[in-house]
Amino acid sequence: MTCPQCGTLNAVTIEECIRCKTRLRSAEMAGKIACVNHGNREATSSCAACGNRLCDACAVNANGVDFCEAHAPAGAVRAHDADYERVPVLDAAQAAGAGFGPRLFAFVIDGLLLFAAATVEALVFWLLFQSLDFLSRETHPVAFWLYWGLLFLGGGAYFIVLTAVNGRTLGKQLAGVIVLGRDGRPIPLGASVLRFAAAAVSALPLGLGFLWALWDKEGETWHDKVARTRVFRWEETA
Repeated sequence: MTCPQCGTLNAVTIEECIRCKTRLRSAEMAGKIACVNHGNREATSSCAACGNRLCDACAVNANGVDFCEAHAPAGAVRAHDADYERVPVLDAAQAAGAGFGPRLFAFVIDGLLLFAAATVEALVFWLLFQSLDFLSRETHPVAFWLYWGLLFLGGGAYFIVLTAVNGRTLGKQLAGVIVLGRDGRPIPLGASVLRFAAAAVSALPLGLGFLWALWDKEGETWHDKVARTRVFRWEETA
């Protein structure tokens, strides 16, 4: 089901968007059959192939028969309707940017989570090798690179995926902040990958790229500037 706020595709069975937490079904839809794609539009027909209920905007008519996009004959697929294009989660011109304190708090929480994950992973490796040799590149290079490679990939997935899906890691959720594009829209996966890679550069000169937010007029870090993102206060705008 498509979220009417941010355009994210959600499972039909859930009530809130996984990205922006907007309710997918409006109160006006009580007692009505909703379109399988748009929870706030009443279904007016159904797909002749799969039976999914469709609103006027979703139904594709081919030779007098309605289909959904997935089962419509070649050449009959409708264009995406404009009112469901992705729109901002918040008004970037009015929303307050997150201060350095909440961002630091989020960083500490996420760091503690990664430390806990590294500890659990180290315990697993210790049980497998019955020693701590996997921490030495000279003694056990294969295990060494496997350990750090898995930790890097897991940590990267944690930051990249959660930032792309809803703009918030667990640390950012607890801190009440959210990462969005400068226009207030959710960022795509590619921008999230770029932001994560740029964060490594921000950390290299003694964390100067992170500290840059203290005196930057927009409160942006180096990786915010590279990925064209901003960190907003979320509790006041949700």
